[in-house]
Amino acid sequence: MSEVPKRSWSLWFKEVFGVWWQHHGTRAIALFLGIFLPLLVLGQIADGILDGEILPFDKNTLLYIRQWHTPTLDAFMLLVSTIGGPNVMTGISVLVLILLALRHPRSRALFFGLSMLGEVLLNQGVKLLFARPRPTLWERLVDEPAFSFPSGHAMASSAFAAALSLILWYTPWRWPVLIL
Repeated sequence: MSEVPKRSWSLWFKEVFGVWWQHHGTRAIALFLGIFLPLLVLGQIADGILDGEILPFDKNTLLYIRQWHTPTLDAFMLLVSTIGGPNVMTGISVLVLILLALRHPRSRALFFGLSMLGEVLLNQGVKLLFARPRPTLWERLVDEPAFSFPSGHAMASSAFAAALSLILWYTPWRWPVLIL
């Protein structure tokens, strides 16, 4: 009996994934880098926060931003912060939830509602885990009692945009949502 020749791993990979890789390889790499690298950076930041370190770029970044401080810019940033804050985001989310429930399959409304609820629970849980106090480099414009990491504004707006983008991906509203 003749022995069946062993196939190399790379030949097997090419046979199984070759066609798929030709069509989707660039997207797969972009997706991997777009998710893995930010998570790696976030992990490094989180590790420093858990160790109680003041991150090297943290104080310098805040001081750099502070040099642009003016009463007009403060008022504008307070408006932006209010728009991205919990009261306005909750109101907008409820409005979107109602519109989705009325105009789309209910599964989309359920997905959106669970996404936003999950974001709130995850954000509060992670804030309690890290328990990072807010910086005290100068007097605050707004007294925010919650911990500073992770940012509730950033997490809520990211979850809102991601959920809405996924729901509206195959509609004409995809690009307006992505741009917003």
